Amino acid sequence: MSDADFDQLVDIHQTLVRELADTARRHAREEGYRFVGPVEVVFDADPAARRGLLTVEGRFVESDDARSPGSLLLPTGDRVPLGEYTVSIGRQHDCTVVLADPNVSRRHAEVVPAGSGFAVADLGSTNGTSVNGTKISGSRQLVDGDEVRFGNTVMHFEAS
Repeated sequence: MSDADFDQLVDIHQTLVRELADTARRHAREEGYRFVGPVEVVFDADPAARRGLLTVEGRFVESDDARSPGSLLLPTGDRVPLGEYTVSIGRQHDCTVVLADPNVSRRHAEVVPAGSGFAVADLGSTNGTSVNGTKISGSRQLVDGDEVRFGNTVMHFEAS
């Protein structure tokens, strides 16, 4: 896009990036598509571009670990990307995702790489962890669109 158009969007840049990536993920889910890497949206200013004209380019890039990309969608709308590391969830300040929910244990659960995707594991929490309304014991593989509940806090797993 032109430098002038880019400058006009600078105040809403992060919102546009998030919304365009979410739209691509939603469309892929509706059509039964799967991504081979994370969805990323980048805006570039081009001094040679004509004002009001937007050029869109796309490319496929496989994730580094050949694992299907995934993320946890938090109630705030924030997204926690998942990768080759464990994501801890709880009230304790050193958890990856810290929740203020009094029904969540200090170290409530973890989301871990498992096979070609991810699994959620309850860590013996007081109020348990459920996936799509079913309480789990131990761990459970996550599937795109799963609703995961920790105490009274609901998150969604997205496989892209």
